[in-house]
Amino acid sequence: MKILEKLKVAKVSLAISDSIDWDGEYITITDLKEIDKKSLFSLGFGNWDENLVLIPLWAVDMIDPNSNVVSINGTNSLLKDCDLDTRFGCIAFGFLI
Repeated sequence: MKILEKLKVAKVSLAISDSIDWDGEYITITDLKEIDKKSLFSLGFGNWDENLVLIPLWAVDMIDPNSNVVSINGTNSLLKDCDLDTRFGCIAFGFLI
């Protein structure tokens, strides 16, 4: 299944049943970078600036926890080490496009 379709199915299943329906195979940051910004934003990914796309809380468990992410302050971290505090549905970490 394509990554974008996997994300769409997961978001819909979460809205219907409060649980994510996915195959358990992690999505990578590289996978996410292949999706156009408009599609990411329609799924709830955030736009911090023209380069940093923030990760929505609902998608965190689907993304490889060993992924390198960037905070809104520019600090690099592994996703598994990030604070999951949210603003407008997204954590303060994402990836550069």
